[in-house]
Amino acid sequence: MPMNTDQLKVAPSLKLRAPNGAPVEINDVRAEFDTAGGRLWVCRLIFTVSPKNWGRIDSHGWLHMPEEVRGPSFADGFDDDAPVEITARLRADALEPLAAMDTTDKWDLAAELLEPEHATDVHLVDSWEGLTVTQQRGDVKAGFATQASGLL
Repeated sequence: MPMNTDQLKVAPSLKLRAPNGAPVEINDVRAEFDTAGGRLWVCRLIFTVSPKNWGRIDSHGWLHMPEEVRGPSFADGFDDDAPVEITARLRADALEPLAAMDTTDKWDLAAELLEPEHATDVHLVDSWEGLTVTQQRGDVKAGFATQASGLL
């Protein structure tokens, strides 16, 4: 069954919630939806965070990215003055309510991601699994991938 991938810009900013309830602002939020056979199979978010919010995500291992699941990183670490881009996949338990919807329309799915008190917990950092973390360095994006990305 062929997979169809749709991407769209969802919002200029969105707030995820940390396990303690604190907000984690994400910016330039885009979504990718992989659909096939009239069903949603994968939902990814691509977004940027401030260096400060990256520090919080990193130090707490949010987005299921503790050190032991990361591949090699570039040598200099992340610049404190530039945004950090993260690609994360919605975990299977949080995806199921979206996949059960009677639609694969990217606009309908994106609207569900914007609901502030959504029953699927799509706004919890623990509902997402980090795949890649990068930062623009001149002409190159540098960073790392996680085991969940399938790149390692």
